[in-house]
Amino acid sequence: MRPRPQFFWQGLLIVLPAILLGGVGFYSLRQDRIIAEHDATEQAKKIAATVARAVLPDVLKAGPLAAISRFQTAPTNAKDDVVLALATARDTRVACEVNSDGELIYPPPFAVLPQPAPLDEPTLDATQRLAWAAASKAVFVDQRPGAGVDALERFASLQPPDNFTALAIYRLAVLCETQGDLQSAEENFRSVIEHFPDALGETGVPLKVFAALRLLQLREDRPPSVDRRVEWVNAICRWAALHPSPLSEFFLRKAARAEPEVEQSRLTSTATARAPAQGVEGRPGSDAAAWRAVWDAHEAARALWEVVQRRWIASGRIDLADATPMELGLSNGQVLLVTSQPAQGGHWLLAQTEENLRRTLTTALAAQSFPGYFGFSVAVAGRSILATGGDSSLLAAADAPGIHVGVHLVNPGVFYARQRVRTVWFGSLIGAATVAVLIGFLTAWRAFQRQQRLSEMKTNFVSSVSHELRAPIASVRLMAEELTDIGPHDRQKSKEYHRFIVQECRRLSGLIENVLDFARHEQGREQYEFEPTDLVALVQETARLMQAYAAERQIQLATAITGDPVAAEVDGQAIQQVLVNLIDNAIKHSPGGSAVALGLEFPGSRADDDEKSEVRSPKSEGSPKSEIPNLKSKIALFVEDRGEGIPPEDHARIFERFYRRGTELRRETQGVGLGLAIVKYVAEAHGGRVTVRSAVGQGSRFTVELPVSQSTVQSPASEAV
Repeated sequence: MRPRPQFFWQGLLIVLPAILLGGVGFYSLRQDRIIAEHDATEQAKKIAATVARAVLPDVLKAGPLAAISRFQTAPTNAKDDVVLALATARDTRVACEVNSDGELIYPPPFAVLPQPAPLDEPTLDATQRLAWAAASKAVFVDQRPGAGVDALERFASLQPPDNFTALAIYRLAVLCETQGDLQSAEENFRSVIEHFPDALGETGVPLKVFAALRLLQLREDRPPSVDRRVEWVNAICRWAALHPSPLSEFFLRKAARAEPEVEQSRLTSTATARAPAQGVEGRPGSDAAAWRAVWDAHEAARALWEVVQRRWIASGRIDLADATPMELGLSNGQVLLVTSQPAQGGHWLLAQTEENLRRTLTTALAAQSFPGYFGFSVAVAGRSILATGGDSSLLAAADAPGIHVGVHLVNPGVFYARQRVRTVWFGSLIGAATVAVLIGFLTAWRAFQRQQRLSEMKTNFVSSVSHELRAPIASVRLMAEELTDIGPHDRQKSKEYHRFIVQECRRLSGLIENVLDFARHEQGREQYEFEPTDLVALVQETARLMQAYAAERQIQLATAITGDPVAAEVDGQAIQQVLVNLIDNAIKHSPGGSAVALGLEFPGSRADDDEKSEVRSPKSEGSPKSEIPNLKSKIALFVEDRGEGIPPEDHARIFERFYRRGTELRRETQGVGLGLAIVKYVAEAHGGRVTVRSAVGQGSRFTVELPVSQSTVQSPASEAV
């Protein structure tokens, strides 16, 4: 027996040169890399010096200096407050101004309470003192609003000093509001604001603040203009923010809650451009919200000053003229980096968090357009702020007061890009050649395996055809020779011999027809003529044609047609060939005395669970490319026998060309293994499929499912049955 061909040595001859070429090529390319460490180090030194002495100092002081230069000690509008501007800028800072002794200048220091401002009654003449006493008695002792109004009007008409006049008008407005005379109350409150803006109440709080607050709380059918309400809110909040005391929170909340809902949208749109503060009590963009933001920024600045005063200035460990950044740890664990900037009359302390400095520094470094293959490690006041170098090697470092900058080569490949261009090109060529060789190896191996399978199948096919042709030809020749020896008197035996010769010739014709049909299928030359066909008549005609063959094998051939007949567009001759092949197989594998069923089932006649145990035939190489649909509305042609059955492992293989169960030396049935392959081809060419349901000892059932013509489908309900 000739040994089976091996692919090992052929494959080795293909792959080995590629492996050697690839190994030598990549080793040479790796050795070709030029290390430019000196150039990288020199470039890194220049960058480190630039960052330490120019970029980072600018980041620490740029922005705040411009805001400080525009600073006004007592801003009229919230937007002009320098502390708020620094706190809401992109590079958020907490800032406060101190004098050379470390005392807080701005924002104003927090007062325990406003300084009382008692009225100086000796400044009144006798008539004014009597009128003032009478008014005070009517308001506070007798508590008679009407009498109080008259007494206060009489006192105001005597033209007392401004403080007394302002207080009298304010009390008069309160009494008018109490009596329900809102128009008079509004006029008197507005008079206090417009004519006595500097008048203080006995508590030390300006009367205009109380007057503005009372005006905001008035409820009228015709509320005042938006501009006036903005002016009142601004007056209340400005005093609360710029004169910090325990009362500030009270006035800020009152001002924020006093804005009427009906006018809030107009007030917001007007004040947005004037104070773009957000995220505080009150509505975003209103004067109350803007001054609340000022208050919060001032509180943070005062907290910074307290910590600085407690830890540095009081201990004498800080020189305000020294601009070196220093670390300041807070009680909540947050770390601030503080720098000092000189200003007129003192110094500004500017503090920012590590995260903010890191974000600002990252933006500044990106704006410098430094090469992307360098990373940085930056420390300010001993705190690591930025570390983009990772574990890469340190190339250079530079220092400045309170600042340390290191430059790392984080991506050597990018730095050496010019030297790697040639490496990439040659590496790509070698890689492409290697891949091409490997693809050629795989293609050759697959072709070798396919050729081996085809050779084996062809050998089996030749053996099968030789046997199938030799046996009937020998029988025909023997019968023909016998006929010459039979005399005319033995007509019965002569008739039997003629019948046998016809039977063998028919078998030879079917075998040759199957071989030719398969050849046409393989070459794609098979043509089908689809036309409306009466499948009932086709099944009955096929059963009649195969009845004689079944009777010879002592097999009963029965037909069963179920469901309401519908038309199908098929090639009648091809479908009949399918049925003949299936019936022929069933008769061959059925024991004598058994029955073979030929059936036709139309839509609506099959149970769903009949298909669960069926095995569909695999997609063949030469079948149409379109996917076989999941046929819901279909016609089923089946052939069922009571033969020995088919093991489950052979259900898929029986549809392969030339496949026959058993071996060529041990034949149980006739054939060359093309019948079921042709059945599968024809079924798929019609847009259908062929399935098998079989088990050892339980017979087999082959079903060919064909789609129903769309014009014949009656309703979706019939499809789903």
